[in-house]
Amino acid sequence: MPPGEVEDHRQWRWAGKAKHVFVWLLLAFVCAAPIIVTLVTYQLHTKREERQAVLNSQKLAYVLMSHIDRTVEAIDSFMISFGNYLGEKWNPEDVYRELRNANLPASIVQLSLVDVNGRFIASNLAPPGGAPIDLSDREHVRVHLDALAGDDIFISKPVKGRVSKLWTIQFSRAIRSETGRLIGILVASYEISDIIDFYARLRTDQHVIIALVGFDGIIRARVAGAGARDSVGQDINGSASFQSMRSMPEGAYESASILDGIDRIGYFVASKKFPLVVLVATDRNFVRSLSKEFMIAIGAVAGGVCIGLLLMGLIYIRYNRLEQKLGAREIQSGARQREAQFLRAFGNMPGVSVVHVSGDVATPIGASSFDNASPVARYVRSRQFISQLGASDGSSVSVEHFTKDGEEFEIQYVVAQVNDLGAHARGSEDTPREMVVFALDRTAARTEENNLYQMSKMAALGELVTGLAHEINQPLGVIRLAAANALSGIKRGLPPEHVEEKLNRIVTQTGRMKAIIDHMRIFGRKSELRLEPSAVSTAIEGALQVVGAQIR
Repeated sequence: MPPGEVEDHRQWRWAGKAKHVFVWLLLAFVCAAPIIVTLVTYQLHTKREERQAVLNSQKLAYVLMSHIDRTVEAIDSFMISFGNYLGEKWNPEDVYRELRNANLPASIVQLSLVDVNGRFIASNLAPPGGAPIDLSDREHVRVHLDALAGDDIFISKPVKGRVSKLWTIQFSRAIRSETGRLIGILVASYEISDIIDFYARLRTDQHVIIALVGFDGIIRARVAGAGARDSVGQDINGSASFQSMRSMPEGAYESASILDGIDRIGYFVASKKFPLVVLVATDRNFVRSLSKEFMIAIGAVAGGVCIGLLLMGLIYIRYNRLEQKLGAREIQSGARQREAQFLRAFGNMPGVSVVHVSGDVATPIGASSFDNASPVARYVRSRQFISQLGASDGSSVSVEHFTKDGEEFEIQYVVAQVNDLGAHARGSEDTPREMVVFALDRTAARTEENNLYQMSKMAALGELVTGLAHEINQPLGVIRLAAANALSGIKRGLPPEHVEEKLNRIVTQTGRMKAIIDHMRIFGRKSELRLEPSAVSTAIEGALQVVGAQIR
């Protein structure tokens, strides 16, 4: 296959690989997108559940605070009416009778009267005359004895009654005369268990906590599942969230409890009339768990989408690979056809031999390559020539001489490597190397070149005639003069040495003339095309003898 087509195919294959990489990246992005959407949706859903939990807590807190306000107002109103009814003049027996006959508000388990010294007088549960009971140490009594509560109702911390023996919240109010003098303290004991039971009935889930807390940081009532009753009376002033609650009339609650360490979210509302705060909160982990089923459903959908996209991507890549294979086969088939046409056209040209070599097998192509009468065609198909090609790498252009039946031949050949697209695609190294050899018989052309060279030498010889004539005339003149001197010396009777010197000069000049004539004869002679060793100095001396006169 021509190098250009091989390069085009290589670029096409690289383009296919780049397309595969792009498809994989696209699939990774498309698969990551549902996962990201799932996580984001889960976070949004969790935030929505948290907001909904806060909203539900807010609604319940409003209801509970409204109930607390109405309850305390009812108790306060009853205590004011009852205190006015007693007036300034009363005795213990009358007080006991009135207390027993009073129509007490719901959850008031005991209504007591305490004198200005803090001693228990009577209650609806205990008549006067018993063992004296000093209540001056109780907070709900002391605040009135010390005039700290004024004329307002006071709500105490949870205490265990010394008469009722129950855990109650004490609502106390001072009874004064028309002149404002303290004449007694009326105390209503509200059973905490009623508040807790009421809160428990209102809870929608066991993970919801409801707490009634005073501004003093003491828990009046708390419902939060098992062990909630044990939290009554505990101090939470050390909680930073409670300090924030004291500074605001209402707001969202997000904090971990200092009592059980559970992180909760909810809402709190402070009473506008009494020093009480209602808190409704839900376990944050429980709220988040509500989104798990949603996340599982969304995750299943996202997983299905990812699997579907992966299957589509795999099908596409498989289809693309099959398409590449078919395309490679079509390209290879078309290239083979064009190569065959090209090689047949070359193989039919006179003097050109085309041979396809695969491994150690040589197949001639074209009429000229099958010509057994041509020594060149036979030599190109020979095993000697093929083994010589096996040592070469890549494509090359070479000239070779060989002798057949005493006659020397010259061929110029080109070796072109044949690239198999299928072998490239498979990356195979075991495939036999294929080559196409184009051999041109240069014997006739070399003979014609030699003839032209001979003609050029004869033309050059004609141009050198003038110089050669001078080169020959010079030794002839020396010979003539030496001969004349020798004859003259003989006639005059000169010594033999004189004649010998002249004769030696004649011999030297004769040898010089012979050398010039021999070089001219060699230069003009038609030489055979043959490689043989020669001396460079000899060639230079011969050239100087021929053209030396012109140079001088």
